[in-house]
Parts: sequence; structure tokens; C-alpha cells
Amino acid sequence: MRKIVAVLLIALVVFSFASLKDEWMKEVQKINSTPDLPWKAGYFKGLERYEGLASSLDELFKKWTGTRELPKEIKDRFIRFLKTSKLTSTDDMFMASKFLYTYQGTELPTNFIQIHTPVRDQAFHGTCWAFSTTAAMESAYLVQVLEYKGKSSASPVELQKSDIDLSEQFAGYHNIDWDLAYYEGWFVIQDSNADVGGSPYFATYNLIRYGLPSENTFPYIGYDNSPWVKWNPKGDWKKTLKFSNKTAVILSYDDMRDAFNMSYENYINTIKEAIVKYGALSVMYMVPSDFFWYDKGVYVPANNTIDGGHAVTLVGWLDVSALKELGWLDEDATSLTYTDPFTGETNEATLFWVIKNSWGSSWGWDGYYVVPAITKKQYENGKVAKWQIEYYSMYAPIVGVPEWSKADFDDDGDVDESDWNALKNALWSNDKKYDLNGDGKVNGNDLETFMRLWNESK
Repeated sequence: MRKIVAVLLIALVVFSFASLKDEWMKEVQKINSTPDLPWKAGYFKGLERYEGLASSLDELFKKWTGTRELPKEIKDRFIRFLKTSKLTSTDDMFMASKFLYTYQGTELPTNFIQIHTPVRDQAFHGTCWAFSTTAAMESAYLVQVLEYKGKSSASPVELQKSDIDLSEQFAGYHNIDWDLAYYEGWFVIQDSNADVGGSPYFATYNLIRYGLPSENTFPYIGYDNSPWVKWNPKGDWKKTLKFSNKTAVILSYDDMRDAFNMSYENYINTIKEAIVKYGALSVMYMVPSDFFWYDKGVYVPANNTIDGGHAVTLVGWLDVSALKELGWLDEDATSLTYTDPFTGETNEATLFWVIKNSWGSSWGWDGYYVVPAITKKQYENGKVAKWQIEYYSMYAPIVGVPEWSKADFDDDGDVDESDWNALKNALWSNDKKYDLNGDGKVNGNDLETFMRLWNESK
């Protein structure tokens, strides 16, 4: 009898996996028969890892798309804070940990991939937001502390560095309770380790509050099929903690355009410059239902259905010449023309984002994918769909001591009028604390430097 039961269980598992594979390949054939699609679908070699865990592709995809949109109340309050710097409630700590980043004038290459860590695998948990945030933190450490620099390249794999490996398990354990209590204008935000999806908005604050230990002291558990992210320390994990001290934020395209009157060119350059200066960015988007089958090329949706939210890591950008080098664009092409099924708009893209996913290196283009950047026409007419990363805010952890902190004379975490007054009172003295230029004197040059640092801190 036991042998019969065992045989039946094995048969059920094999049938379940065969059904997943058959379902996958059926969709591959359907996508690849779509005319004029600038990307190819392919088989995901890691599908066997989900044998016995997922009963269907829908169940698997719900785990993979574990990023949640911010409640409108929080998003609106955050924008008001960035415009006025006024704090009024218990979520002040989240807002005050961030500053709006804007383009500072760096000369930028036509294509560029920033240093980042290798592709990881979130497995059967909705922790993409933790992987995205951790990957941005790792890249920030490589760029800002170890001072690695990216380069113009059509291959993101060439720019992978393994000098640091931080714990996604720890990041995922410190989610928030999404049943946000809202009482008389006050948000009460509590921790939770429930595997219910998350957001980089909160996770980047936890880089400051909790930090991240090393992966080997807090290893990721991917295939336990648990509704919780487990507490999993090994050894003296606290000694390996690394912290950020601030988060640079680039708001969604419409907020940058409308709330801060930013031009398209400055918006794109803001994103590029943040990647160059700080490292890879944590970004998010809503996932079209055919995205899971991406294999290579420039991804654009073939249909207008959404299958959840996802957070990933923006590592760089490519131009038209780089796409030609990859063989993804005809030699005589000057742009990639596509019609967005969500908006009905036809766009001509000349800039393309390179993005690191968290579904393992056997998915997609060695674990990466490429999408068109928002065009100037889209930026100005607002015809931008949620599958494009510009629809949402982007985040860059600041892990080194930022230059503007030199002007924070009272060490309150902010450069403000009290620091300005302190500098004015110290004019013509020899107090090194206020000598921002390092020339041995406190004079008008230091006042000019202070104003630059003040603007940079906001």
C-alpha cells in the first residue's frame, strides 16, 4: 500500500511540473507568433525549481510580483513634504530620511552600465521589493565606498562585482503591516514579516534604521513555501551590518514635471546622473501578463493586461548603437518604433533602460531585461503606462558621508537656516569647522559653497 501511495505522489508531482512546462511553452509559441514584437519569448530553465511548490503559473507569478503601490495618502503627503519640508505625523521619519534628487550637470555618456552585484533569485516569495532595495544598497556600497565605476557597455554581466553580498532575508523580514492605521491625520506604521508584498519606499528607510547584515550571516530561504519571512541569523550577524544614511529619491515623471516643473531632458539626466553618482536604482512597475516569458530583446507588452507589481534594479542605459551591437535593431534604424497596447500611442524610443531582475540568471537575458525609456512626447502628453518604470519613484541609498553633511554644523541631519546663521557668525574666523573650502579662512567663498551644499541636501 505504501508503495502505491508513493508512486501516486511521484506521478502527481511529475504531472504538476509537466503541466507548468506545457503551459509555459504554449505561451512562448503564442508570443513569438506576434508580428513586429521587438523581443523574443523563451523557456525559463529554472522552472523545475518550483516543482511541488506552485500548482500553476498564476500561483508562481503572484509570488514573483510582490511589490505594492503606496496608498495615495502617503504618496501625496510625501510630495507635500518634499515641496515644503514640513513634518506633521508619525510617518515623518520615512519622509525625512529622503531628499529629492535633481540633475547637477554631470556630463553623461550615450550608454552606460553601473557596477552592481550579480543577479539573485527571490524564489517562491513575494520579496522582489527586498531584492531590489538590497541590490541598490550593494551597488551603492560598490560605487560610493569602494569607488568602483561603471562604463559604456552593452553587457551588464561584465559589470557584476561580488565584493559585497547583503541579506535579502533580513530586508524581507522587516516589512510593514500594510493594514495602515490612519487616525486623525496620523499614520501608525508597524513592522511585519508577513510575505504579502512590500515597497522600496519603506525598505530604503530600514536601510537607515536597521541596516543590512551579510548574506552568509543571514542567508535567504527561498523555497520553504511559508507565508512568513523567517528570522534566520547565523553567528554574530550584527558585526556585519552596513547602513545607509539618506535616500535620494527621483519622483515619478508626472510629479517631477508638474510639482517641480522639470523639463524632460533634466528628468532623464537626473535618472542617469543618480546611477553614475550613487549606483543602481531601486525601481518598480506593474507587470504585463506576457512579461514572464521574456528571453531577449527590448521588452514592450503584447497585450494590455496586468499581473501584479514588481520591484527591480535599474543598472544603466543603452542607446540605438548599443542595440545594433546586440543585434536587436536593424543597422539602418534610428529608433525603435512600437505601439503601447495600454495607451494606444505609437512611440519612437532612442533610449533604453537595462534592468536587473530577481528571478535568477536563467531567466531572461542572463537575468536582465531591457525596456524603452519614456520619450519626450510621452513625458509631455502624460501617455505613460504603469509598465514603464518612470510611472513610479526611484530610490538610491546614500551610504558614504554625503558632501552636503559638511554644512550640517549642528549635526541634526539637515542643512538649514540655523547652519547658515552659524556660518555667518563664524565669518573671518579661523574655525576649521566652518572652513568649507579648506583654504584656512572663513569668508565669502564658504558662503557660496554653503549655498551649493544646501541645495544639494534638499
